[in-house]
Amino acid sequence: MRLKNKYFFPLALLSILVSVFTAVWLVLFWHALSPTEKALFEHLFINRFAQILIIGSLSLCALAFALGALLHYYLIPLRRLTEETHLITTVNPSHRVALKGAKDIRRLAAAINQGADRFEEVQRRIRSIVHRGKFRLEEEKSVLEAILAQLTDGVLLSNNGGRITFYNERARELLSPVNLTEPASSMAESPVGLGRSIFDLVDSNRLISAIDTLDSSPSLEKTNPVRSFASESPKGRRLIVKVAPAWDSQRKRIGYVLILNEASSESGSGEIHGQEDMDRRPANSGPPDLHLPISGPLSAVPGLGSESHSRGNPSAGFYDFDLFAQAENHTVNGDRPLAELAYTVFDTETTGLYPWDGDEIISIGAVRIINARLLQDDVFHRLIDPRRIIRTEAMNIHGIRPEMLKGCPTIDRVLPLFQKFVEDSVLVGHNVGFDMRFLQMKEEATGIRFNNPILDTMMLSAVVHPNQEAHSLEALGSRLGVDPVERHSALGDALTTGRILIRLIRLLDEKGIKTLGQAIKASRDTYYSRIRY
Repeated sequence: MRLKNKYFFPLALLSILVSVFTAVWLVLFWHALSPTEKALFEHLFINRFAQILIIGSLSLCALAFALGALLHYYLIPLRRLTEETHLITTVNPSHRVALKGAKDIRRLAAAINQGADRFEEVQRRIRSIVHRGKFRLEEEKSVLEAILAQLTDGVLLSNNGGRITFYNERARELLSPVNLTEPASSMAESPVGLGRSIFDLVDSNRLISAIDTLDSSPSLEKTNPVRSFASESPKGRRLIVKVAPAWDSQRKRIGYVLILNEASSESGSGEIHGQEDMDRRPANSGPPDLHLPISGPLSAVPGLGSESHSRGNPSAGFYDFDLFAQAENHTVNGDRPLAELAYTVFDTETTGLYPWDGDEIISIGAVRIINARLLQDDVFHRLIDPRRIIRTEAMNIHGIRPEMLKGCPTIDRVLPLFQKFVEDSVLVGHNVGFDMRFLQMKEEATGIRFNNPILDTMMLSAVVHPNQEAHSLEALGSRLGVDPVERHSALGDALTTGRILIRLIRLLDEKGIKTLGQAIKASRDTYYSRIRY
């Protein structure tokens, strides 16, 4: 509901009640008069009708003006003041309250801003102290990352439910269907990503068999058993996969470690399959050739130190060990807490604004969020040949010109890849109904249907800030302290929207909206849910 309309109905109801009360009072007053008094009033009313009408109209106008002033200078500014103060204390300490409204409201806003300055300074000092305290930990982390960066083996860690909690760059290279080292594909999607299933990356039957064998080992807790099997990468490479349990410091199994190596061309299939024997090491021996005091999940990685020579400077690895706590429950449903869900935040650029008039998608950009963390290395970005002209007004907004789309794939080739990228996640966009309409228009032609749950940051903003007038991407970024990234590019807007979503999740939690189902229901109650494309 728009802000003015929100207050219009209560004020209209108040006016009606006042009018009804006045009419009832006049009727009772009239019946209490004597015949002589009634005749006198009738004479006055007939002879002074014009004056009475003018006085009544002016009185109503004065009442309306007074109510409007109360609304404009007191009620709305006070409610906005409450929302903006909450912003300062939760997600954006740099935000300052606008000095609007009556004089007393402006004084209060100025006092809040002064307090916000002090609050931000205290926050800055606390961050500085915490940063100094974490310096030693960061040093140890850098040593580990430097070692991981030199590995020629691909390394994957998963939780007990098979969801990836760590992978290094070599694993992504081995398992990606595209060459990630080529500039043209540097933003191409990879099937390897935090929170994704390991069973989609290697031979699932052999992996399940290896895990079952490990779990049934009678000496599982006393040894570090390893199971090996052969698999094939999306590029057609033959891989040797080693699987071992991953332990925490209490010797409790929290998942599995997968070590990936490309099989040599001389290795025959019999040699590869012959490696499917159990290898056991003493539980306290740790990884061979790696003598570091690692007590966390990496302590069970077999062969971590072998053949460690420089491969340039690839990323050390990508990890979120909080995913170990989600071992048995990774499904997307309405009862899951918002902070624990996987999200794919996306945006599109199009040839125009009219999907019903033949306009087409020319760019899709998306980024994943896991455990309220935006994964900038887990992105999807595609330019698409629309097979039609680009409207001038659209070209002036996103800057994509026809010559930039020559040789790009068509939508029927891109949508299957995008569908794979977004699986097991909640789809999120800003004014996402516009983007979804374009995707829905392609369902019949491509057979691709997106059945993911959907959230819209524009609607969520209206839920947490119902008294704010503006809910555009720019307004949200300014309010929540999120700087725009390459505005009006699909990937840039997706990254900006993702950062906004993370802050909105915290604000929703403050309002008691904690689950996906609650967020969807609250969104449907907003004015913006009525918009159709």
